[in-house]
Amino acid sequence: SCPYDHSIDCYTSRQINVSVSPSDCGLNFRLRTALAGVLPSGTLMMDQLRSNGLLPAIEPYSASGYSYTGTASGMTVPQSMFNTTGNNAIVDWVIVELRQSNAPFATFHSRPALLQRDGDVIDTDGSSYINAPLTPGTYRVVVRHRNHLGVMSEPRAFSLDPTTTLIDLRSASTSTYGT
Repeated sequence: SCPYDHSIDCYTSRQINVSVSPSDCGLNFRLRTALAGVLPSGTLMMDQLRSNGLLPAIEPYSASGYSYTGTASGMTVPQSMFNTTGNNAIVDWVIVELRQSNAPFATFHSRPALLQRDGDVIDTDGSSYINAPLTPGTYRVVVRHRNHLGVMSEPRAFSLDPTTTLIDLRSASTSTYGT
């Protein structure tokens, strides 16, 4: 069984032990995006905040008044996560939200995450995918940042489940809400 009331149903009279990492329960997806302000050209963003020691080890959004849905505020990462250089260097913190597919104003889950220079959004535990304690289904994916406009997938929502689906908001084939 997993936390968040997810379980594995077994149809046998024997006891079966299943090893499941709590971080893998629910939905898992890989996410890519870019912040225009730090993307001068090409595909790599600049990481001056990290290289100048200006990234906080605690997520900055709850202190600014953002209320997470389903995630505790004040998540922290080890300072060592900011020691990585190159394509996987951290650019900044972002918020990832999962919203209802037919009512995009309803947020089911939100959490802080970290954006890397190459556009990968990683979980605060360093995983290459984001985990959300939700049941498989169809969701809109939102990325928010304190200095940029947010982006939400549209018109098709993404079908998410425990497998690691890739959502690339940088791709022209991924439709986003608005014009």
